[in-house]
Order: sequence, then structure tokens, then C-alpha cells
Amino acid sequence: MKNTTLVSTIAVPDRLYQGRLITADTYRPLETDTLVAVIYFLLLFPMTLRAQSYERRLVRR
Repeated sequence: MKNTTLVSTIAVPDRLYQGRLITADTYRPLETDTLVAVIYFLLLFPMTLRAQSYERRLVRR
């Protein structure tokens, strides 16, 4: 299972919705979208590293 598929079905719509709400309140879309992108990176990067290490262990077997 790919991490992006899991996150896209669970977190993407919620994070984007929350970002739109914040943008509507603050009128600062650049800062809001940047923060949402950083949150995605912080969620996906460690999971990607873990998946790569797991795949390497499976290949060694």
C-alpha cells in the first residue's frame, strides 16, 4: 500500500478544508498553503523512509 494513497483518502480533504477556512479568516493564502504543504511533508517523509527500509529488508530475504 502506498503512503500517498492512504494519506490522500484520509488527510488531504481535511487539511485542505481547514486551510481554506484559515485562509478565509486571515486572507493569507500563501502562508496557509505553505503550512499545509509542510504538514504533508512531515507526515509523508518519515512514512516513506520506513516503507523504503521495509522494502529493502524484503528484497534481502
